[in-house]
Amino acid sequence: MTTRIKKQPKVEGKIIKHAPSKQFKYTDSETILNIQSKTPFISAVKRITKLLKDLPKRQPKYTYIIVKGSGRALERTLSIGIHFRDVERNKVEIFTKTLEVLDEIDAGDEDEDTVLKKRKVPSVELHIYRSVYD
Repeated sequence: MTTRIKKQPKVEGKIIKHAPSKQFKYTDSETILNIQSKTPFISAVKRITKLLKDLPKRQPKYTYIIVKGSGRALERTLSIGIHFRDVERNKVEIFTKTLEVLDEIDAGDEDEDTVLKKRKVPSVELHIYRSVYD
């Protein structure tokens, strides 16, 4: 017995993409790094290295940094993880997930309301642990 998924009617108009909503805590700024498709590779590596070096001073209860990337930044995020695993010799754990984001579709007419449409985006989360040699 198969279940058929009903296709949504296609809505014409301008698509305004929104990023997934994030909850922010101050301690997250010292342990979580979000990678975008525009983030330079070397800058991200240097920033993660500095965060890992300062981790015992700033957040003594944490042993790893979380690096997140979604959509077009998946490849860059994974290449950062491979760099820290192979070159820097850190332990790296990779977790994959799917995020739901809302797109706003503006029909352009003043009398029509905007339509929100759900979309799923692939995402990856890396846990990069401090090296035992530090």
